[in-house]
Amino acid sequence: MSLNYSHLLALSDDVGIFEHAKYNKARIEHGYCVDDVSRALILIERNQPESKTIQNQRLTYLQFLREAQTDTGEFINRKDVAGVWNGPAEIADHWGRALWAFGTTFRFDQDRDLAYEALQRFELGARNRSDFMRSMLFASLGAAAVLEVDATNKLAVSLLDETAQKIESITQENEQVSEWLWPEKRLTYANAALPEVLILAGVRLNNRDYLVRGIVLLKWLLSMESKPPHFSVTPVGGRGENDVVGDFDQQPIEIAALVDACSTAYAVTNDSQWLAYIARGARWFAGSNDARIPMHDPMTGAGFDGMTKDGRNHNCGAESTIAYLSVMDQYERYFVGSNDTR
Repeated sequence: MSLNYSHLLALSDDVGIFEHAKYNKARIEHGYCVDDVSRALILIERNQPESKTIQNQRLTYLQFLREAQTDTGEFINRKDVAGVWNGPAEIADHWGRALWAFGTTFRFDQDRDLAYEALQRFELGARNRSDFMRSMLFASLGAAAVLEVDATNKLAVSLLDETAQKIESITQENEQVSEWLWPEKRLTYANAALPEVLILAGVRLNNRDYLVRGIVLLKWLLSMESKPPHFSVTPVGGRGENDVVGDFDQQPIEIAALVDACSTAYAVTNDSQWLAYIARGARWFAGSNDARIPMHDPMTGAGFDGMTKDGRNHNCGAESTIAYLSVMDQYERYFVGSNDTR
């Protein structure tokens, strides 16, 4: 796909990708993190660009993740511009995203030696378990990617199944008679990863109950995060059943999570309704949103960091730029060259 990687490359160097930006300039003083390097690697592996520059950058991202992983499979999240790793090795969100990146690399990378190294690193990390739901969801997306190639991988099966069971357990704990179908008491962040994992668990583990529940939850989430014809996603402060929630501050990563989940649902069901939501995600960045303002720079491929009541945050950090490119990758996969206007 012909994505514009200009800003992503501007944020990157021979170590990784800088986390933050002041407008369109990298804030090198804030250094790098596993979270964003993992996101960038997932994007490139999915997109498979022909550019040698981008392909070489993926090797840089992989090296960063190698260095971040400990012998026990945990990860140190942050590295400063001087090359010093900061903080403890942990099993938090960055662990989950790194396993997602390794699983995706195993599934897509054309260098099979590199792919199998990524599998080994995934397996090392997958021997751990996190107490945090989002961490487990991200890791499980990596497990599902592994199972696309190696359907009997025991560590991937175990990780994915345990996460699906964990979703079921919190569903039972929070079960109540109301219109609030979500397993958790609040919508927080990366919400669409939860139904996506259930859908993938249904397919990879041959469990129809997981699949059906994942589809139901995704449809419910889409209804909660839409003001047709556009998305209006859960803001930074989250959303509970009885909350009065404003339209801001919305983050691009929430759109990317929704589009990922809808792409997975389409791949599983072949139902064109999901394509309409992928197109809705692309239109959100083009200005079909609560602020009626574009959330990307078409000249550079940068994504703006957030949508506020005063307009957009003009900083273009790694997270938002990758979110924009990820959505456009999915959109172009289904719509470029098509006359479909959904």
